[in-house]
Amino acid sequence: MIPIQKLLNKIQWDESLDPNDFEIGIYDRVSDDIFYRPFDEIRIRKGDKFSFSTVGEDGKEHEIPFHRIKVVLEKGKVVWQRPEK
Repeated sequence: MIPIQKLLNKIQWDESLDPNDFEIGIYDRVSDDIFYRPFDEIRIRKGDKFSFSTVGEDGKEHEIPFHRIKVVLEKGKVVWQRPEK
């Protein structure tokens, strides 16, 4: 399975892919549920191998570790999913 950082990089830079077709499923520890963000709402900083940021429902920017990404959807279909332990 492709590492999540590599997949996100591919979505961001591969011209054959449309980033608007992707959603990222992120595990929320507080609600113990997965919430989804369109790919264009996440910010990946060059060189950061541990986290990305997104704006939450509260309007504030939040740093989220890559390991909390549980699923990636393309046009509503699962294209990547973190294996359960």
